[in-house]
Amino acid sequence: EWLDFYGTEVWGNVAGIYNEINNTYSLTNPTKPAALLEGNYEGYTGYPDEMSDAYAIRVQVWHTFFAGGMGYGYGNNDNYKPLAGIGYLDSEGADSIQVFANFMSRRQWWKMVPNQLIISNPGSGTSRKVAVRSIDGDECLVYYPLNEMATINMSGVSTTNSVGANWLDPRNGHIQAAGTYLRTQQVPLQPPTTWQDAVLILAPV
Repeated sequence: EWLDFYGTEVWGNVAGIYNEINNTYSLTNPTKPAALLEGNYEGYTGYPDEMSDAYAIRVQVWHTFFAGGMGYGYGNNDNYKPLAGIGYLDSEGADSIQVFANFMSRRQWWKMVPNQLIISNPGSGTSRKVAVRSIDGDECLVYYPLNEMATINMSGVSTTNSVGANWLDPRNGHIQAAGTYLRTQQVPLQPPTTWQDAVLILAPV
């Protein structure tokens, strides 16, 4: 009862984050917020999955939130060890966390809940595409860890007949249009060619 929220850690198992957080998020005895307290650190070498670059940071934070997590603890090798300076705050991974924070702070993130029914072929592990949907039905977000095709169910946006789609580049926050569709459509969509990963934003037009 003294715990205010559930916290989990991983070590070299970024592939397991989504299931771990989602399972904790789904607990009902009692129901409490879930957080990833410690994932793979940026710049650390020696993880079994060898994931420690900025891309690994992005997969961790987006998978955590889209699994139902309420918090993510960013780690960097130069913060973990008693090294001089705070230069790691300007690292590519730290910048990615800032992009995530800026993006989420501009929307009612507390209304977003996991909803994998939006994606017809999500995949698994670190390549799993993950989605959240607003409880009001006015926005859906899909994180693509890889630049590959996925079929998206536009009916996740239920407040309109026309759904506008945009891509967010999680590396830098750039937005690119992805078209307008009918709510009744299931549409194959792939991120822009040069992007490593992407977030698909679906909202009423």
